[in-house]
Amino acid sequence: MYWLGVGDWQTLDSRATAALAAGAEARLHRPANLVVLISALCRYSTGRFGEAVAMAAQARAAGRERHDPIVHLYGLLILLESRLRVDPGDPAIAA
Repeated sequence: MYWLGVGDWQTLDSRATAALAAGAEARLHRPANLVVLISALCRYSTGRFGEAVAMAAQARAAGRERHDPIVHLYGLLILLESRLRVDPGDPAIAA
């Protein structure tokens, strides 16, 4: 979270992949999902909205599947914000 605060997006991107691999290997599902959310936020903050949509959808689905309301909620929030940037007139946003 420190890297988010200072806006060092490149460092965050480079470390997220290793953190995600370590979390998945250790079967730490929630921390791995949080890494996906942080990566989605990083992509949103750097204007890569299409990538943010894909990552947020992935985190949201994982949160729903594992009954983790925090991951599900933040995945939904990042997904909506990103989709508004990609296509503000998308009818799926209203749903």
